[in-house]
Amino acid sequence: MAKITYRLPAFDVSRLAPLPERAPETDYLDTIYNPHRNVAYDPSAPFETYLKFELSNPHSRAKKMQRWKIYQAGVEALRKRITEDEVQHLNGRTVRQAKADAAFKWREVVSEEQKKKKKVRWMHSAQMVKSKRKAAKKSTKEDRLKQRLTELVLTEKPNQVLPVASREPSL
Repeated sequence: MAKITYRLPAFDVSRLAPLPERAPETDYLDTIYNPHRNVAYDPSAPFETYLKFELSNPHSRAKKMQRWKIYQAGVEALRKRITEDEVQHLNGRTVRQAKADAAFKWREVVSEEQKKKKKVRWMHSAQMVKSKRKAAKKSTKEDRLKQRLTELVLTEKPNQVLPVASREPSL
C-alpha cells in the first residue's frame, strides 16, 4: 500500500451535538458531472450511506428473506381480497362453500402467476438464443443423417440376402 486515500469523516465527538446530516447525494453527483459549476461539496461528509446499498449483496440471506416476506404478504392480501369478494357475493351458496371456492380461485391465480414468472425467466434472451442454437444444430444433424442414408450404397456381399420380391428377374 503506497498511500492511504481514505479519510474518516469529521464528526463532533460531543454527545450533546446533533448527529451529522447526510450529505445530499445530488451535491456529490453535481461535483462529478458538472465540475465547471464549482458547487461547494464537503469531501469529509460521510459517504458510506450512499455505498451501503450498492455494496450490499442482493443475494444475501436477509435480502432474500425480505423479498420472500414481501411476496408472501402480497399473496396473503390476494387471498383475503378474493375471499371477501366471494363472501360478499354468495349467490345462493353457504359461506363455507364460498370460502372453498375462493381458496380454489386463489390457488389457481397463484399457480398461474408462478407459471408466468417461470416462463419469463425461461424466456430470458440468453436462454432463447441457446435454445435456438440447439434446435438449429439438431435439425442440421438430422438433415445430415437423412442425406447420408439416402446416398448410402450397399455393395453386394456373400452374407447379404435380398428379399424375393425385390430381386430383379433374371434373363
